[in-house]
Amino acid sequence: MTQTLARPTAAAPRRRPAQADAVSPLWLRSLGAALWTVAVGLAVLVVVALVVWSADSRTTSSAGDALRFAVTIWLAGQHAPLHVAGGSIAIAPLGLTLLLGALLARFARVLSRDASSQDLGAVAAMVVAVSVPYAGLATGLAVVAKTDAIKPSLAGTFIAALIVAVLATTVGGLRGAGQWRAIWDWLPDGLRVGAVAAAAAGAVLVGTSVVLTVAAVIHQWSLVNNSLSGYGNGSGQFTMGLLSLWLVPNAALFTTAYLTGTGFALGAGSSVSLGAAHVGATPALPLLAAVPHHAASVPVLMLAAVTCAGAAGFAGWRVRRDAGPELGPQVWATIALAGVVAVGGGALAALAGGPVGPGRLSAFGPSPLLVGLTIAAEVAGPVLVFVAAQAWWRMWRALPDRD
Repeated sequence: MTQTLARPTAAAPRRRPAQADAVSPLWLRSLGAALWTVAVGLAVLVVVALVVWSADSRTTSSAGDALRFAVTIWLAGQHAPLHVAGGSIAIAPLGLTLLLGALLARFARVLSRDASSQDLGAVAAMVVAVSVPYAGLATGLAVVAKTDAIKPSLAGTFIAALIVAVLATTVGGLRGAGQWRAIWDWLPDGLRVGAVAAAAAGAVLVGTSVVLTVAAVIHQWSLVNNSLSGYGNGSGQFTMGLLSLWLVPNAALFTTAYLTGTGFALGAGSSVSLGAAHVGATPALPLLAAVPHHAASVPVLMLAAVTCAGAAGFAGWRVRRDAGPELGPQVWATIALAGVVAVGGGALAALAGGPVGPGRLSAFGPSPLLVGLTIAAEVAGPVLVFVAAQAWWRMWRALPDRD
């Protein structure tokens, strides 16, 4: 009787191999994340493009043209090169790039929160599983967006989208898996100190550049508004206004190059710097109406000097505080600081600029090499002098009294 009333014991569920549990779902979820990231980012642009197209009663374009325009803007956000007659367009609206990168990082962070993703191998697998399909989808969209006037580069699109996806998913994956701190602690002490000091200097330079860029737009608002009004109807003005908003990070990095003295070009043969400005015909972008057309005034020169000095001062303070009082660690941290600001400054300058058309418009933006070397000299140079002077002062004070 007892055996009859007893509840039968359920058979133990059959488990799949550990490798299938850990890897297959991860790849499937990563593929889904790549699809959803492309779909969400593209859907927003498609909605905007269709709203603008439907609001323009005088347009002769079809809905398909509006959709291809949205895809082209999405590709530009990946920094994909777009071939046009006689040249190419390879400047990315960094505001859009940051939004798409944040979306990728968010999906990667959610994926890496799984218990099976708490090691670097799983994070690396997730990065590959998201990035490769993402780049493949971007290449497929480049085929769809191809027109007689604009032909996206398929190889360039794949490489550019792959780089964006790898960077964004790596950041998001390491944060989601809780491995960011472990990677940071694994770095040599001098490199960590130099990276923190470089971040402090970069915050001063870029922060001041953002403020100065906004102030220049406000000061020249009448010219900016006239340029925007030249697009006639409301749909054209809305499109150019949105594009200008996405280009604000580019403008801020142009201003950084301006403050550090290297300046930037708005076409071959043109130059905008503190000492002089030679500006020829430029693209009809409203933000370019705020570009100075003469040498910098005394207040701007003083602001540039204070900004560069402040960046070097903050970097030197971080090196002195974090590297300790010994000369050797301070020197290594300063060398690391120079390397980080040179590579970082050059990379940001390369991202901010690029060709915007054929002929003279193939040179547009700051020079990555010149910006990187200049910022390294202006920031790390004074820090090295400060470290050497401090070491000499300690040695002088340690000398026995000659009296």
